[in-house]
Amino acid sequence: VPKTVSVEATEFSYLAFNTYKEELSDPNVRVAMNLAIDKETLAETLYSGYARPNEAQQTSSNGLGFNADIEPFPYDPDTARQLLADAGYPDGFSVTLNVPIGRYLYGEETAQYVAQQLGDIGLDVEIVSWEWNEYRSAGRVPGTENGAFDLKYGWNSNEWFDAARVGSHVTCGGGSSKICIPAVDEYYEIGATSLDQEVRDEAYQAAWAALRVSPHAIYLLQQDLLYGMSEDLQWEPRLDDEYFVSEMTLG
Repeated sequence: VPKTVSVEATEFSYLAFNTYKEELSDPNVRVAMNLAIDKETLAETLYSGYARPNEAQQTSSNGLGFNADIEPFPYDPDTARQLLADAGYPDGFSVTLNVPIGRYLYGEETAQYVAQQLGDIGLDVEIVSWEWNEYRSAGRVPGTENGAFDLKYGWNSNEWFDAARVGSHVTCGGGSSKICIPAVDEYYEIGATSLDQEVRDEAYQAAWAALRVSPHAIYLLQQDLLYGMSEDLQWEPRLDDEYFVSEMTLG
């Protein structure tokens, strides 16, 4: 394209755990799987630098509920192997990684990258590819039922700039959730019922601190928004992925 512009935005990619699967029920196993992924290399190679490791929370740094004390999981395969051994899986275990075909930018390639790195710490990963409409339905099978995904590749966004946006992914009764941490539900209840924005902010920050210890997902990348443009178009992209003609000029 003649010209490109980009902005660090609210898009994020992840692999949601089914924590009701026996092997994934131990928080330390899920921490180990986060430590197994070299997210810096993933961002710099596959996404040409238009991404960065997600900070273990599904909102951006300017969003309500963002916890600045939480850092991305580092790449540490040795610690990952030790955590698996301590959890009783020195030889790993088998897991399926489910991904939709052609839905997300480099989603299938990311799945292959993750599967290889999980294999490096001893896990036997089978990638299962799905047509999108089938994937949407199958991905919502509750974690306690047969057919529930072990790992589900997802790409989401938070244009609300508010941690409430992803409540359905991290609370016990959430339609997209396969985890149940009572404390997280309590924090999200506070966030949902209080009109005091400071109280809400503190509650959601506490929820993400709990989810850092007991992750609901492999937190992959925070994605940039990238636009192709005419050379004559003058426009600065917005953080919320909206674009208005009134903000554009030619010349």
